[in-house]
Amino acid sequence: MKSILINQDFRRMWGSEFLSILNGRFRELLIPLVVLGLTSSPLVTALVALSQQLGTVLFAIPIGTWVETKNKVRIASSCHFLYGIGIFMLAFLLATQNVNAVIIASLLFVMGLLALISRTAFTSMIPAIAGRENLLKAHTNIEAADAIATVIGPALGGILLAKTDSVLTLLICGILSLLSALLIGFIRNKEGFIKKRRENSLFKRVEVRGEMNLQYTKDCFGVSRLSNTKSNKRSKIILLLI
Repeated sequence: MKSILINQDFRRMWGSEFLSILNGRFRELLIPLVVLGLTSSPLVTALVALSQQLGTVLFAIPIGTWVETKNKVRIASSCHFLYGIGIFMLAFLLATQNVNAVIIASLLFVMGLLALISRTAFTSMIPAIAGRENLLKAHTNIEAADAIATVIGPALGGILLAKTDSVLTLLICGILSLLSALLIGFIRNKEGFIKKRRENSLFKRVEVRGEMNLQYTKDCFGVSRLSNTKSNKRSKIILLLI
């Protein structure tokens, strides 16, 4: 546990994940109430809430393959930032009363894709940031952040919604997304460093093996030349004796 807490990059990851989950708990409470107030239809409310999970069902495997070859720190930070922009757009539309269930569902679908990309990039960053020997502790800390945010999120969201309105609550959600992007952006890109270090070590191994093979070849040729010289001398001696 101590080794994980000393890691500054993992602390930033933990804080970003905590803010992201807290943001999600706020929205899970707020969005259904907003849609229900606009449409007065539980069925439409359920379909709008389902639209955010539709991207996960359709694009989980292609997104995972795509993220694997990219800079995961930049991808996660950019997705959190764009997610916050989407929340601000939704708050603006609610404030100007130019919103309906279709617009909310479309925004939630795009935001669901962004959340899927950032979550995939975040999960794949854990071994590089925390170290493979600390994976169990790292995942335990991430689960602790999820549990804490799940416990306090609905209560805080209810208090905010009761004391303020839906627009201000969405603005707070957008600020949480931007803070999450900021924390992820401050992480040093250790993945490239590790990759470079592995490549350098591979080149060194190849170079050392090449030098060993070259030395072995020289030794073999030296021995063969020496043996040939000795055999030639012996043959000359035999000829002289004859």
